[in-house]
Amino acid sequence: MITILSRDAVFSRMLEIEFSDFANVSTVSSVPSVKDGILFWDVDSMRLPQKDDVRGFDNCILLSRDLDDGEYMELRVIHRPFSCELIRNAVVLPDVVSQSPRFSTELMLVPEKCSAVQSGVEVIFTPIEFSLLNLLFEKGEAGVTIEECGDLFSEQGSNVIQVYIHYLRKKLDKLPDPPRIKTLRGYGYVLVGERNKN
Repeated sequence: MITILSRDAVFSRMLEIEFSDFANVSTVSSVPSVKDGILFWDVDSMRLPQKDDVRGFDNCILLSRDLDDGEYMELRVIHRPFSCELIRNAVVLPDVVSQSPRFSTELMLVPEKCSAVQSGVEVIFTPIEFSLLNLLFEKGEAGVTIEECGDLFSEQGSNVIQVYIHYLRKKLDKLPDPPRIKTLRGYGYVLVGERNKN
């Protein structure tokens, strides 16, 4: 269940359309009495929330032009304007997780922030790290060659690639159900899910 708390009809409709294929969506103009699922709180058209307002929800995300990206009162803040993709990636919905073809818990990449999100946990990468992760993610089970990895770096050499693979592995381990990067001897690397571990 997704609840959109806003007095901006256009903004609410945009979010309704964006999430219509994922879950039941309810738009309200006052603090909802039924508290369940995920709440999008439009700070621009509503007051700032208090702890009692958001208690009971699995996740609450504040959307605002005035608040910077980050956290307010331990709640995730997304600065407006934002892309619909960023909003979809801000939460992990049970229906989405169950459709994941490769990972037991879906890993979603957020290019705008050079980050990966899994079960509500976000890990930030450097631009080069994210480019390498994105390449591994796109190639899937086919894996990537050393040459394809090398194309991402101005400084060539397998040592550079190994260093960044090491960085990626350490950061991916911060996720609740991390995929792993497996070395394919004489070829390159492949990103595999927990359920595919040997």
